[in-house]
Amino acid sequence: MQPKPQRTHPSAVHLVLAAHMDDESLGLGAWISAWNNRRESVHVAFFTQGEPRNSGFFAHGDQAELYAARRRTEAILAGRSLGIPLRQLHFGGFPDLELARHLDPAWIWIMRLIQSLQPTSVYAPAYEGGHPDHDSINFLASHLSDRPGRRRIWEYPLYTQANGRVLYRSFNRSQGLELVFPSRASDRRRKRRALSCYLSQRSTLQYFPAAEERIRALPRHDYSRPPVEPTVYELWGWPWKSKELCALWSRFHPARG
Repeated sequence: MQPKPQRTHPSAVHLVLAAHMDDESLGLGAWISAWNNRRESVHVAFFTQGEPRNSGFFAHGDQAELYAARRRTEAILAGRSLGIPLRQLHFGGFPDLELARHLDPAWIWIMRLIQSLQPTSVYAPAYEGGHPDHDSINFLASHLSDRPGRRRIWEYPLYTQANGRVLYRSFNRSQGLELVFPSRASDRRRKRRALSCYLSQRSTLQYFPAAEERIRALPRHDYSRPPVEPTVYELWGWPWKSKELCALWSRFHPARG
């Protein structure tokens, strides 16, 4: 049975947490377009500068500074396509692929945004074992539920794996009601325009189908264990093991405030 669309208050403020420039358009582009059509406020927080220390992860042969600048410009253009003004795009500048080693400053940055924007809804990449930065943001978002303020915390899927096959924009297992957004044709067009701005990521974005967008209330994940085994980043030979991430999360204690 298709769930009814969520009714939102006219003063709704949506804060989308994105590890990288393009996560917001991939996971929630049509939804963002619809929120802006309803004149609801949308902010996007990009945690990393999109520039891994290892240039082998660059989609182009740019030098590090040029690559980071390219991705930032693309995010600004994509935001414009979705109706998000520059003042509502926030850039954290943390090292790509290394967010788990910067949990304390990343948490302080999130809390400053929360206190400044007072969002009614927060959206984080799903805990799905796709990218270590996505999972680290999900872990940090899980600590928002016991903070003062009335807000709902959601997660949105990007990519995971099942039986060794990568799945795009699908949750890896059922954990509560999923809200499915079929979107209007105009919202889909705005999403496609936004994604077309990310020229540096074209080779990666081609694998993501133009399917329905899904969100669900953030479940109570067990962050002492990886969400899938092996994770996608382990399958792809990235410089992380899921046990390393779980160990870093276990030692994190969020600052009060």
